[in-house]
Amino acid sequence: MTSARRPAVLLAATALALLPARAAAQPTPAPTRATSPSTSEPATVDSPLDQARMQFRKGLDLTTAGRFDDALTAFQRAYDLSPTYRILYNIGQVSRHVGDPARSLRAFERYLQEGGSDIDPARHAEVTTEIASLRAQVASARIHAPPGASLSLDGLPAGTAPLRDPLYLNPGAHRLRAEQPGHVPTERSMDATAGQSLDLTLTLPLAPSRPVPPTSPPRPTGPPERRASLWIGWLTTGALATAATVTGVLAAVTAARFEDASYAGPNRLPPPDSEVSALGARVDALSITTDILLAATAASFGVTLALHLTSPSPDASRPPRAARLSLGAGPAGAWLTGAF
Repeated sequence: MTSARRPAVLLAATALALLPARAAAQPTPAPTRATSPSTSEPATVDSPLDQARMQFRKGLDLTTAGRFDDALTAFQRAYDLSPTYRILYNIGQVSRHVGDPARSLRAFERYLQEGGSDIDPARHAEVTTEIASLRAQVASARIHAPPGASLSLDGLPAGTAPLRDPLYLNPGAHRLRAEQPGHVPTERSMDATAGQSLDLTLTLPLAPSRPVPPTSPPRPTGPPERRASLWIGWLTTGALATAATVTGVLAAVTAARFEDASYAGPNRLPPPDSEVSALGARVDALSITTDILLAATAASFGVTLALHLTSPSPDASRPPRAARLSLGAGPAGAWLTGAF
């Protein structure tokens, strides 16, 4: 029962030193006839200082009730809202009482650093003795990491490298992590023992650059010469087929006129210089031309089709401007000219 009451007595003594000092900094005027307590506006507790006072009183109440873990949380909130070295004394006392000597040691050292000459000599001597006792109960670790690296100990923030002071560790297993943008995080596990001094170096290798997602290669379209050959082949095939059609029609018309011409000479052969003889010669010429064009059409179609089937990817672009074809026909036959 005595050990549970001792932190409460120390905390109450500290509270007496803390609260009047804050009150002295902001004195409250006495009510006058023009302003009475019943008519004045209610005081607000929205400022960080007022909230810190509430958390501090809450910590005192929780300590008196024996709820030291909750009291430690309240004192820490009070310090975060209004950092005052006096609250560090309370944090150090309660941390030691709940079995966290590392946190107690950190709080007492900061208490002496921030309080300086404002601390009563007797209190200074007391805290110095506490610090010597606590150092024998914890391990200290000097951490070396790249400047700017964020450090965490057991998942809680531990500062930014480089650290001026060592980290204090309670005996047991711990996990130290360092991370920095653009680098691969590094994590170290360690077992600490009381009174041990550690020297740890954490390196942060550069993070590998993100691989560029593979892109599908463009579909092969074949050489330009091959694409041009395909267009020339199809145009030639079409022109040849058109020419064969024209000569075939002319041959049929001329043959009909030749059949209609009447002649009853010897052996049914017309004189060489007659009109009937000219019609017969024209029929023969047109027929031979049609046969040649049909054969050429078939050959051109076969070659062009073979090129088309073996081409990786036919191109549907415009035909080359260099290909020019022209077809002509006359009484004696038809002709095809082209420039490529």
